[in-house]
Formats: sequence, structure tokens, C-alpha cells
Amino acid sequence: MSITDEEFRAKLEKHFSLYRINLRSPLASRVAPNRWYRVDLLLVNELGLFRRADIEPDGQVILTCDLYTPNADEGITPFSYVDSDWELDIRPARTFTEGQLSKETMPVPGFVSSGKGAFEYRIRSKNANTTTTTTTTTTTTTTKFLHMRPTQLVNFPKLKKSEYNLETVLPLVIGPIEIIPTLNPTFDTSLPLELWQNSAALEMVYDGYRVFSTSQNPPVNIAIHEMWDSGIPGKIWDSALVMLDVIKKMIDIHPEYIDQKHTLDLSAGTGLLGLYIASMMASPNSTLKQGKITITELDEAVDLIDKNIAVNKFLSKNSQVKLQTRNLLWGNTDQAEACGKADLVIASDVLYEAQFFEDLVKAFVDLSTKNTRIYIGYKRRGFDEAEERRFWSLCGAHFNVKLLKYQGQEDEDDGLVPQMTIEIGIFYLSFQMFYIKGESFLLSVSKHPLLSIEKQEEGQALEYPDQVRQDLSSTVIHYFWGCFDMLPIFLFAASSMSIIAYVYSVLLIPTVLTATIANLRNDTSGNSTIFNGTAEVPLDIGCPFLNPRSSPAQSVHDLRPDDFRIVFGLGDSVMAGFAAKGIQDDNFFNIKNLYENRGVSFAMGGDSNVVTVPNIMNYYSYNLVGSSVGDHIISICFGNQICPDGQYRPNIDLLNAAQSGARSLNLNHQIDYLLDYLDQIYESGAVKPTDWKLLTVFIGSNDICHSCTEVTSLPPAFSVNVLAAIERIRTSVPNVLVQIGQLYK
Repeated sequence: MSITDEEFRAKLEKHFSLYRINLRSPLASRVAPNRWYRVDLLLVNELGLFRRADIEPDGQVILTCDLYTPNADEGITPFSYVDSDWELDIRPARTFTEGQLSKETMPVPGFVSSGKGAFEYRIRSKNANTTTTTTTTTTTTTTKFLHMRPTQLVNFPKLKKSEYNLETVLPLVIGPIEIIPTLNPTFDTSLPLELWQNSAALEMVYDGYRVFSTSQNPPVNIAIHEMWDSGIPGKIWDSALVMLDVIKKMIDIHPEYIDQKHTLDLSAGTGLLGLYIASMMASPNSTLKQGKITITELDEAVDLIDKNIAVNKFLSKNSQVKLQTRNLLWGNTDQAEACGKADLVIASDVLYEAQFFEDLVKAFVDLSTKNTRIYIGYKRRGFDEAEERRFWSLCGAHFNVKLLKYQGQEDEDDGLVPQMTIEIGIFYLSFQMFYIKGESFLLSVSKHPLLSIEKQEEGQALEYPDQVRQDLSSTVIHYFWGCFDMLPIFLFAASSMSIIAYVYSVLLIPTVLTATIANLRNDTSGNSTIFNGTAEVPLDIGCPFLNPRSSPAQSVHDLRPDDFRIVFGLGDSVMAGFAAKGIQDDNFFNIKNLYENRGVSFAMGGDSNVVTVPNIMNYYSYNLVGSSVGDHIISICFGNQICPDGQYRPNIDLLNAAQSGARSLNLNHQIDYLLDYLDQIYESGAVKPTDWKLLTVFIGSNDICHSCTEVTSLPPAFSVNVLAAIERIRTSVPNVLVQIGQLYK
């Protein structure tokens, strides 16, 4: 059932309660004292979006910036807030839009009537003469981090009923920044980086952190690095921030829940909650003195947690803290056993796919004893009431479940619920903190009918007598034998669907995607290559040649076709050239109809005598690298369900990383392949990392097809996925011009 525009907007409203300060452009990593430098920022919610109505026409988020000194030993934290040698000044910056720098200066440093903000900062010695530009008392290079935080909210968010709360905007820490007293730039360093001289060779910093403090004196804090391009596990979601407040209250009110106990952070994402508890144990002023902490995630997401543990290395060295990470796939009994039974399980934002409900509950059971406490932070997003009822029914079959309410009086743990769960602005954060305790028993992962429960909104306890459990067991057995009788019907239906899928593949898709470019067949007459005065090239476009350059391109605004040495591509079946040569041999059932004709891909093809972007560029840049050649059987990548490794054929694909069926959430998988391949050709000496590159991105067709059934293909998720992919390219690959293909109308 489709939803109206108003219903869709209402769902989005739930995501605009908390904002984050994010970096819009990288910073120069090496700065000179007493020189002004520019910082460009974005204000976004947990999905990477901004609502203009929150700040237009006169809203402001005024920022300040502090210097943080990293730990001199391993890792980065704990940061020191006190600096006896250096201090930082801040001032408003000029607006910079679409490559144009305005003459007018913003009234305040930060955000003014827009989700795009900026300021300028200057670092100077506390012992230097501030009227000079180069005088300092030291020549030693020093490493610092920049801490950007709000100091005042003016009419932001616009419709907020209560007082403006600075805690609704999450600060940002960027670094490392090296202060080099001997550095003496000869240009205006307050300009945006892309207007700097030789900006292509500039060393830049783009790593951002969220810092959470547990002690001021002595300073004890942790830094959490986010990777928004990693999808769901790569960022701190709203629910995690609320759960963090729950943990703070728990340490104050019930420290016995954690002290000298085994705490398990389930599907931890960035590892924030587990690392915060560890930092409390390491703090000399905390009531927590000792404990074991296990932080779990899927195998592919554990790397980010390990990186954050390395960033906060002091925690691993503290004798009071026993910290470990473990791979844990919900429902995997062996992995759960390796984690060990927990006294306390914290689970933030683990409810996002209904198909995983049974596995999640099994994980709870596998990790629990009769005394285990489980706290779930849940923010309502896409589930309907029936799906929520089903999950709480599954939990209720194994645990005693209670809804904790803000300022409630029915449960001793109601005092753990922070005010943030009720209201931030006019938008309610539908967080429901469920306290789960009780004796677990063997979990049957078979689905069963919904058990009757009271509505969660009423906050009533859920009760499941023994008779319900017995009825459940007999029902499962009955359903099993009923399904067994229908096995022939299921097999016939599966066979029919397979035939339909094959006919669809060989009839409809090739017809829709038949190429319109000329000369696709290998038997096309004419020369396979032509001599352009320097080398053999695959296509004669009949255009005059370019005069040689006297100096290389200085920026993307100065590029010519002969400046490029590398082409590479991201996308779906269109970019991959699936069935681009049409029906083969006039036979619908020819296996070659399921081939990706990579060599004739409009944006990445390199087959001779074919009109493609690389071949046109190759006419001018005869040593172009990366265009795909030839054909191979289809490689598939369907969202999260099917995207196996090892499908690429580098001798054919080269730098065309597109995969048939891919959606925007698969771009990160494709970038992994591209970065590995680029490293190989860099090592071979064929090209250099500083050579100019053209990236073509054509993605979104499959997102449109799945947008009615998959929340990960809706416009907000699509925007986040594409922006994250482009950001990863920008920060990983120097000297790239990116062109994004427009979707179908």
C-alpha cells in the first residue's frame, strides 16, 4: 500500500530532532601560526539531511572552536582541554557557493539561514606578538585537533516550543592539524581550498570524531570515528545518543548493574556505548571500578569498532577494564558462546528489518542467564503496529518485558529514562526503553501466530502463562506437518517462478536495454584503430587535435580531454552494459543474452570502433587507462540479499566496477574493488596517484524499482548512500572529476 506525500513527510519528521555538525570540505592539515584558515560545514540529521524550514529565513547556529591536544602516547585520547602554548581565534567567513566567493561576510561564525555554514580560525602563540604575522617563540611542530561546538541557537529550530537546547546539535572534532611555525604561505590561506595555489598536491585532513567526556579533572574522554559510507553501522544514530543518557543515569542510580559485571554492547555500530562504559571504569572519579565489556557487530562492521578502540588506546591499557570485540551474527550459537553470558545487554537501534526478529530474539536468549538485564533503545521508523507487536510477542515468549516510561512510577528503572525520549522541539523521539529480564528457555525459530499483548503505548507489563507456551509448541508442530503436505505445491511454484525469471531476463530486459549507439557488432567495417599523429586509438571522431599544453591543469576548472589518464565507473546494469548488444543470433535463449557487454558500455566501454566516452577521450589522450573491454556473463549485486565477492573479471572489467542489479547501498562494495585495482596499477607504475581521473556514476534505476518495498531505496536513503560514496572517493582518490548520470524521466 502506497503512502501519501503528507504521510511520507510525517515519517521524515521523526529524524529531525537531533542535528550533527559535519565537515563539508576537507581542511589543510598543515597550518602556519597567525594565519586565517577556512572551515566549511554542514548541519545534518541522522540520515544526512537538513530541513530548511528549521532555519529559514533568520535562524542561526553560532559556533565556537577550541583546541584539543591529543594524547602523547598511543592512540588519540584522552584529549587535553588546556593548552599553555597556543590559543585559537574565530571569526565569520564569506559565503562560498558553486565555486564563487561572495564579498559579503556572514554575520556570525556558523550557520546563518542555511544548513551550509562556515567560519575562519587562527592559531597563535600565547607568547607571540599578535600584531605580527610570523613571530613565535618556538619552531617545534605541534599537533592539535579542532573542536567545533554550538554556543547559541537563534530561532533554531524555528518551530521549537520550548527553550533552545544546545544538546540538540552534536559537536565535531577534526584532526590532526599540524601547527608549523616555520611555514610561511605566500597566498591568502583564508580562501576555500579549491582556490588555493596547487591545491591538488595539498595534504588535507577529513577525519571527524565525536568526543564524549567522563571526567574533566583529570580529563578522561573518548573519541568516536564515524564512517557514514559504511551504512547502518557506520554512524551514531539518535537512539544511541538517548541510550547513552540511559547509561549515565544507570551509573548514577544503579551502578551495581555494571560494576564488576559483564556488559555486552549488541550490534554496537561505532562502539560508542561500550567504549563509554569502559571510559567510566577508567575514570578515577567514577563509581565503577572494574568490569568486562564485550562489543559485538557483524564481521564486516567490526573493523570500525577496532579502529575506535585503537583511537582510544588508553582504555585497553587500563587494568580496570577488560575490553574485547567479537563477531556476532544474530542466531549464530557458536559466536554467541564465544561472547559469553552477559549480566547486562544494551541494544540500541537493533530493530530495522522484520525478517531478523527471530534471530535477534535467539541472540538475546543465547547471551542471557536468569539474571541478565537487557535494555533496548528503539526509535520508531518504518514498522507498523503489527510488526512491533510481533517482535514484543517473540520477546515475551522468553522474557518478562516491561515498558519503561519517563517519570513513571510503576518500575524501579523508570528513573533511567531521560527527557530526550519525550520531546525535542515539537517532534517526538519515539524511543521506547524496554527492560527485559527473566529465565530463558529453548527458542524455536519457527514463526508462530501472534500472541495477544497489550499496546506498548499504554506501558503495561506483558504476561505469558505456561499454557501460552504449551500452545505455542503444539502450534509449531501442527504448522510443520501442514507445510509438509504442501511440499509438492511449493516445488511446482518455485520451478514456475524460475522459468518466469529466466524468460524475463532473456526477453524483457535485453529489449529494454538494447543499445542505441552505432557500430556495436564486431563485424562492423572500418579500421579497428586509427593513427592520431602519436598513437593508435580505437575511434576516429573526426575532430581537430588539441595543441600540447605548456603546463598541467591546476584544478578541475582547467581540465581538457588530454589531461585525463584514468577513467573509472560505478553503477548498475546500464553502466555494466548488460545485454547492450541486443538479442544474439536472433535467439532469445542464447546464453550470450545474459552477458554484460562491458566493452560497449556508454560510459566505460573500450572496444574498438564503438562510440563511448572513453573512446572519445582516447582520441585525445592516447594512453588512457581503465576502460572495460569484451564481454562476460552477468555479475549480480541485488541490495543486501545477493552481492557475492569474486564476481569481477579484472582483465575485462578493468576499472568498470558497475554490477547488474546494484542499488545505491552497493556503491561502497564497488568502491572497494576500484580502490584495490587502483593500488595495483599505481604499484605497476602505469599511472600515478596524482594523474587526473574521470569518474562516471550511473545509479538509481533499481532504487526506483525497489522504493515501494525497501526503505533503503527511498529518496532519503538514496541521497545518503550516493553522497557517502562520493565523499569516500573525494577523500580516498586525489584529482578526480565526478560526473553523475541523470535518472530516467
